[in-house]
Amino acid sequence: MTAANPLPRAIPPPLEVIYAEQAAFAWRTVRYLGVRAADAEDVVHEVFIIVQRRLADYDPGYPMKRWIAGIARNVVLHYHRSTRRSADREARAQAPSSEDLTPLDRVALAEAAAVLEAFLEDLKPEQREIFVLGELEGFSSPEIAEIVGRNVNTVYSSLRSTRRLFEKAVARHEAVRRREGG
Repeated sequence: MTAANPLPRAIPPPLEVIYAEQAAFAWRTVRYLGVRAADAEDVVHEVFIIVQRRLADYDPGYPMKRWIAGIARNVVLHYHRSTRRSADREARAQAPSSEDLTPLDRVALAEAAAVLEAFLEDLKPEQREIFVLGELEGFSSPEIAEIVGRNVNTVYSSLRSTRRLFEKAVARHEAVRRREGG
């Protein structure tokens, strides 16, 4: 009994051909899915970066247009999440005007900043980087993993443990304040 030879897998077309045939479709798709015109070119570029990265896994029996549509959909979902997070970060970063702050608010803000700065100084550089990107800048764990070049599970773990450390640091600070009668 002889083992059957698997059929050779068809080779997908080169990326240049795929791009020439599908770029307009990808652009229309990302626009129809709500990407701003100013961002569409960058989003389409990201689609084709993923196409290039995953081309070896592409099954030529599957319609190319449908495959690209799925990739475009995922990139657009990421785009919308990032856009929302950016807007949230910008809104949070808008410091209240000093006219809006009472003297008590100013003291509380300065105290909170001092607690945060002291906490950050005590962290290892890798922990600090991940904590700042995730908690202060609002990046998702996959985004942080990409930025810092680490495994996404490592980022999740680091964020979780650093959040616990931060909660403990805040609790210690609050306990000291209560003891001192503040």
